[in-house]
Amino acid sequence: MISQPFNKIKRKNQYWFYWSLERMVGDMSEQKIKQDSSVPIGANIRAIRKNKGVGQTELVIQLQLIGINMTRETLVKIERGIQHIQASQLRGIRDVLQTTYDELLK
Repeated sequence: MISQPFNKIKRKNQYWFYWSLERMVGDMSEQKIKQDSSVPIGANIRAIRKNKGVGQTELVIQLQLIGINMTRETLVKIERGIQHIQASQLRGIRDVLQTTYDELLK
C-alpha cells in the first residue's frame, strides 16, 4: 500500500536528483550526464536558448566568462544529442539562461 500520492514521491525523487546533481557538480565537475530519448537535455537547452533569444555563440561566451570550458562546436553537439553534457556545463547553462533544472530535464 502506498502511503503517499505518486506525485509527492516523484517530487521527492526529483529533489533528491537535483541535490545529487549539485553535489556531483561540486565534487566532480567532469562527471558527464547521458541524454536519452525520455530526457532530451540538448533539445531542451536549444528550446530555452532560442525562446530567450540567445545565440549559440553568445551562450558560449557567457559560459566562458564564468569559467565553464565550452566551445560553440561542443554546444552544437550537446544540443543535437551527439555529445554528453558535463555536470558543470549543465549548471553553467542553467545559470546563464536563468532557468531551472526542471526546465532543462523535462
